[in-house]
Amino acid sequence: MIIKKTSTNASASLAGWDFQINAAIVLLMLNLKEAKAVKVEGGVEDIEITLNDNSKIYSQAKHVVEPDNYSTVRGHLINALRTLNTASLEDNINQLIYVTNSPNPFSEQSTMPFFISRTELEYEELPQKCKTKIIKIMSDYDYNDLKLNKLSVHVIPFYGKKEDNKYKVVRSVVEETLAKLDIHSAGVIYKILHIWQRYFFQNATEVIIDVILSKRELFWALIVILMDEYDSIKYKIDYSEDDLQFVKNRYIELINYQTLNFELITRVLSDYNNNKMPVTKFIDEYWKNYIDIVETLDDDSETLTLVVKIILFKILSQRKAINKIKVEVGL
Repeated sequence: MIIKKTSTNASASLAGWDFQINAAIVLLMLNLKEAKAVKVEGGVEDIEITLNDNSKIYSQAKHVVEPDNYSTVRGHLINALRTLNTASLEDNINQLIYVTNSPNPFSEQSTMPFFISRTELEYEELPQKCKTKIIKIMSDYDYNDLKLNKLSVHVIPFYGKKEDNKYKVVRSVVEETLAKLDIHSAGVIYKILHIWQRYFFQNATEVIIDVILSKRELFWALIVILMDEYDSIKYKIDYSEDDLQFVKNRYIELINYQTLNFELITRVLSDYNNNKMPVTKFIDEYWKNYIDIVETLDDDSETLTLVVKIILFKILSQRKAINKIKVEVGL
């Protein structure tokens, strides 16, 4: 029996795909306030981030399997500049980014200290040897349209089989972003990164290039996680714990759906801000204004009242976090 050696091409491609997805997360975090949507595997580049003014960040992502193997980095650079040269013909350019995980992106060991960790350098900030190499490639390959004033080079360390090592830089960027939102829970950071990685993977496999990931969709997932961290069973006014648990179990899908309903959350928070009072008092006085959210349910009035109150409590218990996310992120 002849045992064939397994090709490494598939694993290398998967690793490159993984890097591209996580690079998209990092680039979005770095441009979060101005961004409104992202597409992985876009119509022009690997990563395309649409900003609030409808301009775009175009990024070409190149992955190396072994960070200490520099045999392919020059070819990656040439290919990346080729597509960025094409992207330069677009009329809505905000940035052109070449992103890689190689600590030697220019195949020039003397310049490696500039790229040994997570790096973001605009063209003018690059070492002279790197700028000279870019100019030579442009001349040799007729990349005459490349807009150097829009170009930057990013390095994101990304290697190893264990997630703790491979994703540590990506996780740190997400952690930095959430820290600005006063979110410091390690559990929340791990959960949202995994959710975003799944969202970005699904987006990358969507063949229709117009299907984009909105910033609102991504950060609404974060709000849902925060709400799950705060158990609505703590709302005990006039109800036994058994009653609360029964209603939660029976209507868990509706409760979960309504507590991530953007329109309802905005409505509740707006009403609450116009009627400053303790949360439980607001719920007891104004819950009837939201009875429409259970109007399709066939149940007794006491149960429906409790469903509404649980939903309102879950929303209002995280109002500070929700408001901060909406303001800081720009939702």
